[in-house]
Amino acid sequence: MTATTDHRAALRTVWAISLLTAFVVAVVSTSGAYLSNVMEEGWSEFYLSFFRWSFIYWGAWGVLAPFVYQWSTRNLIDARAWKPALLKLVAGAFFFTLLHVLIEATSMRIVPQYRHLHGGTYWGAVLAHGRQSAYANFATYTVIAGFCQGLGYYRRYKEEETNAALLQSTVARAELQMLRMQLQPHFLFNTLHSISTLMHRDVEAADRMLIGLSDLLRRVMETSRTQLVPLEYEVSFLKAYLDIEQVRFGDRLRIRYDIPDDTRLIEVPNLILQPLIENAIKHGFEQTGRPFSLLIQAERSGDRLRIRVEDDGVGLPHGFSETRFGIGLGLTRDRLRLLYEDRSRFTIEPVSSGGTRAYVELPIDEDS
Repeated sequence: MTATTDHRAALRTVWAISLLTAFVVAVVSTSGAYLSNVMEEGWSEFYLSFFRWSFIYWGAWGVLAPFVYQWSTRNLIDARAWKPALLKLVAGAFFFTLLHVLIEATSMRIVPQYRHLHGGTYWGAVLAHGRQSAYANFATYTVIAGFCQGLGYYRRYKEEETNAALLQSTVARAELQMLRMQLQPHFLFNTLHSISTLMHRDVEAADRMLIGLSDLLRRVMETSRTQLVPLEYEVSFLKAYLDIEQVRFGDRLRIRYDIPDDTRLIEVPNLILQPLIENAIKHGFEQTGRPFSLLIQAERSGDRLRIRVEDDGVGLPHGFSETRFGIGLGLTRDRLRLLYEDRSRFTIEPVSSGGTRAYVELPIDEDS
């Protein structure tokens, strides 16, 4: 829906409310006096005339109220520049009072019972109504304009609130994209380093790694603008990445996946697990010559998804601190913070039997 459509819808609403309010006020202002007169004195043509006049008076303000609304909301009194707005509102009081008097006089000329009043002339009626209802018109205008000023301030507050939320969302998306752009070169550099290391002792294996890397880069390009992907897609990317590492380390690298069916379609941040796997291999296995087991596990618990990456390597380095993550883990933490604020959890801890456990807990979207 466009801003013009919203504005027109708001004006239609203002017209409907103002006319309905004018009708209700006219009925309430005259019914009490009229009924009281009928009960005490019987039928009186005077009160019936008063009833007609009340409908003319309030009906005219019902017609003018939408224009008063537009004028008042365009000239909101601001603390920094209140004089021009106040002067325009005062000028509006004179202008709308004059319009109201003209509408009253015209209506009186149309209603047969009132044509003979004020000398039977139109301008006589204008002068008479100007003298008789000037104060009432000024008071009515002030109430309507004051109410419209309140509505204008509320609308401005909601617009500023919406704009602030939109700006925050835009900044967050830009920061997330920047983090993604930082992560991809980091991942590519480390993979190329692994290939160059293998090139000197096994050209055929290095060639297979290059083929695997081309598949990984294709996957990265396919989702370059996507922040969230199904968990099964993220796991398939991990398998392609670990196939490259498998070429490098052979049978020493043992991998086990435990991904239940009820977790496969849950959306997770794109490339969120690769840094965890890379960290486990680099710090828990790469510098040793012994076999290394890696477990990648997911579990759904109510409205939460829990992902665990656990290894039986050498464990966390001495002096490790989550406040001093490397590039990959630091980007993972920052992306989770931006995407989920305080609704996610990311920890890395030692395993009692040896090794390291990386733990990620995410909220599950209702559509997943």
